[in-house]
Amino acid sequence: MNNAGYILAGSIELHEEEDARAQFDTNLPGYHRLICAVLPQMRARGTGLIVQVSSGLGRLVFPTQGWYVATKFVIDGMSEALAYELAPFGVDVCIVQPTQYPTQFLPNECRYFEELLVRLDDERSAAYVDQIQKTRFGLQDGSGQDSTEVAGAIRDLPDMA
Repeated sequence: MNNAGYILAGSIELHEEEDARAQFDTNLPGYHRLICAVLPQMRARGTGLIVQVSSGLGRLVFPTQGWYVATKFVIDGMSEALAYELAPFGVDVCIVQPTQYPTQFLPNECRYFEELLVRLDDERSAAYVDQIQKTRFGLQDGSGQDSTEVAGAIRDLPDMA
């Protein structure tokens, strides 16, 4: 099972190149490393299941979360290609796309967003004042379903195959 990610909220222009690079570097290479580590054994057995935990934002675009959305689109596209590549070896790939659950993800996102705002210059802050306020409002909602539901669904995947 592959699961990695963090989000830097805010309009794409508000982030420095290093922010975008850090988001991609965190959200993508681990998936590749794990796949490369487990595939030789799965191919040798002629069976296996790779579970790629992505996000509902891997299919839907949500403003002010563009860099995160981009990384999840990449994971979904890579996973779909991987499913075709591995089918002849008896290895299945499943993409799980949870939405919002009450975990540390949202408090961390709030903290990263506030750190971003401290670094912004006046011109960019002024240009995005409405989006900054909407982003702050969107980060207030910590509701969601019980996160153990996702774990239970993933646990049951081998029985569904």
